Amino acid sequence: MNIENFLLKFQNESWNLNNQGRIHESLYMAENAASMVLNSLGLAYSHDVKTHQKALDCFYMAAKIDPGNWQLWSNIVHIYCTDGDLEKAEQASKEAIKFSKGEYFDPYYNAGVIYTYSNKMPEAENMYRKALQINPSHPTTNFNLALTLLRQGKYREGFDLYDWRFKAAEVTKKFKERFLQDHWDGRKFKKKSLLIYSEQGMGDFLQFSRYIEKAKALGGKVICEVQEPLYQIVRENFDVDEVVTRPTTNDYPKPLETDYCISICSLPKVLKVSTVDDIYHEPYIKEKTKLKLKSTGKKLKVGICWCGNSDHKRDHTRSTFASTFKPLTESDKVQCYSLVKGINFKRIWPNGYVDLSEGIQNLNMSDLSDKINNFESLASAIASMDLIVTVDTGLAHLAGAMGKTTWTLIGTETDWRWMDHVDTTPWYQSMKIFRYKTSWDDLIKEVVDALP
Repeated sequence: MNIENFLLKFQNESWNLNNQGRIHESLYMAENAASMVLNSLGLAYSHDVKTHQKALDCFYMAAKIDPGNWQLWSNIVHIYCTDGDLEKAEQASKEAIKFSKGEYFDPYYNAGVIYTYSNKMPEAENMYRKALQINPSHPTTNFNLALTLLRQGKYREGFDLYDWRFKAAEVTKKFKERFLQDHWDGRKFKKKSLLIYSEQGMGDFLQFSRYIEKAKALGGKVICEVQEPLYQIVRENFDVDEVVTRPTTNDYPKPLETDYCISICSLPKVLKVSTVDDIYHEPYIKEKTKLKLKSTGKKLKVGICWCGNSDHKRDHTRSTFASTFKPLTESDKVQCYSLVKGINFKRIWPNGYVDLSEGIQNLNMSDLSDKINNFESLASAIASMDLIVTVDTGLAHLAGAMGKTTWTLIGTETDWRWMDHVDTTPWYQSMKIFRYKTSWDDLIKEVVDALP
């Protein structure tokens, strides 16, 4: 039924009720119809950011007519979240929860997402748990709860729930579907074989690779499947029987046949990493031969990285422009070297097209990209530095795994492994965390001020 026919039908029914003296029924019908129309208009306006205010006007007018309709408040939540106004989204979500009376999943889930983006982890955890009381098997909620727990250092339950990622995301599902072997549960596997495969980004592999040899100690043959840039560094740093490269095709070909398999990201779960004390802290990637660089006198050699892989779904929250680092490169305390290699600087972010190399020609910085071909050569470049200053990308994990003094810059969103409100991480003892507060410019100023 189109809007014209709906209104005509309502008009006729309302007239009939009025003519019968059934005024209260007519008023109820009028209010219900008005709420429905305003909600429909709001939903239509919500599809274009330019008409979001009109959408909000419609939803709020509808909520005045029908304040107990939790779905209207959920629609308001969606608008504020899209616009990045988390404070108002949080207030609207409280209204949605109040009027849903604990009977519906969506208000609790939405509140959990809002609290996550607002860096309120205990509140997010509470909301996700309430959502799961209504829908215990919801994959994304279970996975989000896992990330929330891990971010708070609650590793035992967090890593147990972390496997929900295999059901929560299509890409991750495809990874798991490749492997028909039994998934290893952490038990001894003497005289048998285990395939440890790289599942997510190369930084994730580097972070969890500290547990490869612990797995090896429990059994027989161990094979690692990794992205090609990691091949050499894994082969030379870990006591495994074989290292193979993962094909770059999206067809996810059938893997090697072994008795068992496990994702590198699931090793903490099966190896019972429950607390900070269970994390292996010592450097586990060897220092490489240093590059021959010109003497800088008393100046610190600082390797910098301002962006990561453009394919990362939240790249705009962690990468920045090269020009952002200009105050650091101009410091008379340092000589800066670019360690960025093989990265597409041109990207489409939510706010439009950007080129992250913008202003790079104006930086007092030496480019070492011609000396970097893979993570092995990147490790040599890192070994040549006194200090690494990098955004949240694989380079940070490699430097941390080597025990190199590393300052990691956390952008507008915090990944679970960096926790909250602390300037250290239990995963790398040589690393200091600098967190985005107001702007990237202020963050770099904090870095410059911290130079010895």
